[in-house]
Amino acid sequence: MEKLNDKELLQLIKTDVKGFNAYREEYPNQKIDFSDDNLYKAYLEDANLEGANLYKANLRWAYLRRANLVDANRTDANLTGANLVDANLTDANLTVINLSNASITLTKDNLEAIKGCML
Repeated sequence: MEKLNDKELLQLIKTDVKGFNAYREEYPNQKIDFSDDNLYKAYLEDANLEGANLYKANLRWAYLRRANLVDANRTDANLTGANLVDANLTDANLTVINLSNASITLTKDNLEAIKGCML
């Protein structure tokens, strides 16, 4: 698979999470930047978003069950109503985000990650 830019990766994750994850395995050092992007109601179950920049991303009502969000920057992201059940939020930057109506598994790491969020 050839290297993709952020716009192409956004289209890929919206249509084929398994393909996106396979791409991440092939290009593990590529920085993913979905800042300001619209992922409203996106089906992202099991998505590997480790280290991704999701600054101000619209993730309202996104399905992020079991997603890997380790070290992801989600400053000012909108996660209203998002499903984060069993998502890994270890070391995720969740500064100033809206988690109202979101579903989340409360593990020790996830509790640490959501400190200061609007619930």
